[in-house]
Amino acid sequence: MTTHDVSKMDSTVTDDLAAAVGESWAEVLGVAPGTPGTFLSLGGHSIAANRLRSRLARLGVTVTLTDLFDDPSLEDLLHTLRGRADTATDDQDEVSR
Repeated sequence: MTTHDVSKMDSTVTDDLAAAVGESWAEVLGVAPGTPGTFLSLGGHSIAANRLRSRLARLGVTVTLTDLFDDPSLEDLLHTLRGRADTATDDQDEVSR
């Protein structure tokens, strides 16, 4: 199993992360990969949100319930995760100086 540390993302890991999150998203919601829509419009609810969070946690990706409801599309969620990675990388750079 691959672990994705979003604080150390390069483009390959980012692509792997997008694939892993997208696959988990589709499986939990019971939709085909790449199906457009928001978490809620695709049938997401609190139990599905917790299932998705658990699957992603096993991959080393932390997603909160707020993330799923504030960033309701898969694209929005990935944008949030990438933003965290950029912030974490910037924070690590500051610490190492």
